[in-house]
Amino acid sequence: MTRRVDTTVRPHRCPRCGAAILRGYDAEIAAILAVVDPLPIEDQADELAAILAGRTTYDLIGMRDKALNPRDEYRIAHRRHTILAAHRCPGPVPGDALDHTPPEQFAPDDAEPPF
Repeated sequence: MTRRVDTTVRPHRCPRCGAAILRGYDAEIAAILAVVDPLPIEDQADELAAILAGRTTYDLIGMRDKALNPRDEYRIAHRRHTILAAHRCPGPVPGDALDHTPPEQFAPDDAEPPF
């Protein structure tokens, strides 16, 4: 019996550099844990540079539960999904970007508006 792996991508922090990363398995069967930087690759030249630097690139697919699908050099011309590259320390997004604190709430009975 084959056991399937949850491929949902979730935000984490890199244990080495503390940068914000996304982690998820790249397949349901025989999966490899993919760790990527959350900033998308914008064009073919940047993707080629990532591949030449030894970084795997992935399509971020799915509407609700996002998953990572590995890309190869033959898919550079096809850009239907958001493309992310494997994480390399130090990451482009600092880890404190994950610490979101909600803004102060405006009390409706205040005489002065907060703006």
